[in-house]
Amino acid sequence: MMSSSYLSNGSESEHDHEEEDDSSWYCVDCGTSSPKTKTAHTLISSKHGWRLSRIADEQGGYRFEWRCPPCWAAHKQHPPSSKKR
Repeated sequence: MMSSSYLSNGSESEHDHEEEDDSSWYCVDCGTSSPKTKTAHTLISSKHGWRLSRIADEQGGYRFEWRCPPCWAAHKQHPPSSKKR
């Protein structure tokens, strides 16, 4: 079961997560749990290497997707094609 910290499901609003203690996030591709950190900003550091992507959804909003370092490397090699409007 994924925790409420799983941002790619679009259920959370866009806000700063600095107030959360010992947060854990999940990779949207492989489901691995991130190391526990005091803030989400720590995961983006060179020490952990996690990446957060903001993706436009069909309703005009955004969803957020965390990726672990191996999945981010694979994602960069094969980015999703963009839709032309």
